[in-house]
Amino acid sequence: MSYKCTNFKEAGGTFGKIEAAREEEFIRRLQKQQLQELRRHLNVEVNILEKEIKSHQVRGHRAM
Repeated sequence: MSYKCTNFKEAGGTFGKIEAAREEEFIRRLQKQQLQELRRHLNVEVNILEKEIKSHQVRGHRAM
């Protein structure tokens, strides 16, 4: 008797389906976390740029 499968996912059946579902859930959670981090970073960048714009507008009005 020879067993070639090294993990449940490759073996198929119920254990394979469970393992595939866990892997998909892990990937979804990771992508969700990455998206949240990207949104936070973009919000920080937008806030910085808005402050710079306001600063330039104030300087522009002073020069007139």
